[in-house]
Amino acid sequence: MLGSMKHAAAVVALFALACTTTKGAGPDEPRTAPATTVGIAPVAPTAIVQENAIQTAEAPPARPPAKPSLGDPCKAGDPSCGTKGRVAMTVEMKNIPGRKREVPCEMQEVPSEGFGEHGAGCVKDDKIYLASDCIECRMYSRWEMTGVVAEMTDPQLVLAQRRVGLGPEPILRTTEGWRTALASAKGRRRP
Repeated sequence: MLGSMKHAAAVVALFALACTTTKGAGPDEPRTAPATTVGIAPVAPTAIVQENAIQTAEAPPARPPAKPSLGDPCKAGDPSCGTKGRVAMTVEMKNIPGRKREVPCEMQEVPSEGFGEHGAGCVKDDKIYLASDCIECRMYSRWEMTGVVAEMTDPQLVLAQRRVGLGPEPILRTTEGWRTALASAKGRRRP
């Protein structure tokens, strides 16, 4: 009789395992039973129950907000907001080496004077396209920026200049200024 009670307890525990949902478990992650069930000692799981086998009433996770695009309205004080109340620059940070983004102009390398930073940039129409890689840092990182030069604030321009290795002065407020700075930096030798 004691053996049949253990068997019944194991069946109840497996049933509880099959019917238990865990918040945050993805479609390929196994569902697990709670550590204890009232009146029954914990039992090691012997089966994996997949997401599609159980119908749950959980709402799907909310989608992250869309990334702002150049020209979208923005609030003053937002780091990407420009002088005309529109998004003047977009920035992406990556920590995994991968395919570089495609830009409509040929990127010109800016020789680095700092540790491990490698910058590049180009100008097309009224926009600058910039990138900075750090392959010698503790962890690989890539910074990519697109900006509308005429609408960028001085702090945004200085940030962009520093990230690609051009230095903070003079502030490059025109596309022609950026073209000239990138072209002259191309021939500069690394120390």
